[in-house]
Amino acid sequence: MLPLYSQASGRISGERFPSHSVRPLGREKRFVMPLTLIDQYEVMYSANSFVPRIWLKNSGNYIGQLIFEPDGSKLPPDTSVNGEVNLFYHLEDFNNAIDLLRDESPMYLLFSGSGPGNENGIKSTPEAVGVPFAKAA
Repeated sequence: MLPLYSQASGRISGERFPSHSVRPLGREKRFVMPLTLIDQYEVMYSANSFVPRIWLKNSGNYIGQLIFEPDGSKLPPDTSVNGEVNLFYHLEDFNNAIDLLRDESPMYLLFSGSGPGNENGIKSTPEAVGVPFAKAA
């Protein structure tokens, strides 16, 4: 297992998924994960050399895009340019991303920053245990 850097502790950890709390209650560092509600999306699947993208919107404004590079290619770092986030995925993740946007509500864009130790992506909100998953027909 590869060691991971933990922003909360500033240490290298052997954990695959860092725990939510690495310090005793009241003594942990507080990190605000900037979440932005995604209330609309648009799919752009070009017929030329541009890679597929999913544009994300909030209140009619573009807030970012999911960019799907060829499978196996080295992904560039996620970025934020002029207030719009660019998150890079492999094309094999396209169906997962579009399914989340279609089936989950609400959905949020998470951007913690560029570079190592920053987790970025799209996420749903907590759901109750035992609620059956119903895939749209």
